[in-house]
Amino acid sequence: MVNLPPHKQTTDVVVIGCGAGGGVIAKELGEAGLSVVVLEAGRRYDPTTDYHTDTVDFEMRAKTVFAPDDDRRDRYTLPRGDSFAYSRVKGVGGSTLHYRAISPRLHESDFRVRSEDGVADDWPISYQDLEPFYTQVEYELGVSGPDGAQANPFDPPRSKPYPTPPHAFNCASKVVKRGADRLGLHMVRDPLAIPTKAWNGRPACIGAGTCHLGCSIAAKSSIDVTYVLKAQATGRVDIRPGCMAREITVGPDGKANRKSVRGRSWRRATQLRRPDCCC
Repeated sequence: MVNLPPHKQTTDVVVIGCGAGGGVIAKELGEAGLSVVVLEAGRRYDPTTDYHTDTVDFEMRAKTVFAPDDDRRDRYTLPRGDSFAYSRVKGVGGSTLHYRAISPRLHESDFRVRSEDGVADDWPISYQDLEPFYTQVEYELGVSGPDGAQANPFDPPRSKPYPTPPHAFNCASKVVKRGADRLGLHMVRDPLAIPTKAWNGRPACIGAGTCHLGCSIAAKSSIDVTYVLKAQATGRVDIRPGCMAREITVGPDGKANRKSVRGRSWRRATQLRRPDCCC
């Protein structure tokens, strides 16, 4: 690579990583009027061309769609005899590209584990503090889930029902549910960030069952087809795939003032107007 001096650009906020955290904060900051640069080491995937889940050989072709170009990126070691499966995606959307979209809320007691269970520490906030934001995200993603008589009786209280109805049980699950009902057990559908009806311009799920291989119709609410699109629609958010943050420089006050970025074939230094850097 030619050793050229870095190109400089100024922005309000630099976000490292465009996954479930970075994509959301980019949208919120862009809508608040700030200029944002989002650095993502991975590539940008196009659901209509990159996800081969509608082909007859999809089980062979689609399973490597999120594999790295160089397998050294994800190598790891294990103690002899231990078993561990490591699954990782680098790309705009992060791990939501291949997650199965199961979206439960933490229970009220999860915020008080020290007080109730004697382990770890209590959170400095409560479930009630977070509940409005749970609802906000669920309605952004079109989360599907059960309500009324079909709801999970052990779920924490909600201010609103799920935005879309639950997915139906498949044939095998119906058999298991009959047995659970006879035993007096509660078998309910899990909340999924996969709408069962058209939501925010995206189609309803068609039940292909290939969520972890990428959703070719963008029904699954991965961050790249939800928050990232709204972030870019503000005109103030610049998503940069293939960009690895090399270092964050710190000023005399101890706050970040610049981020040095290295792309595949170039370098760029992004100057912050204010010491705002999100990783």
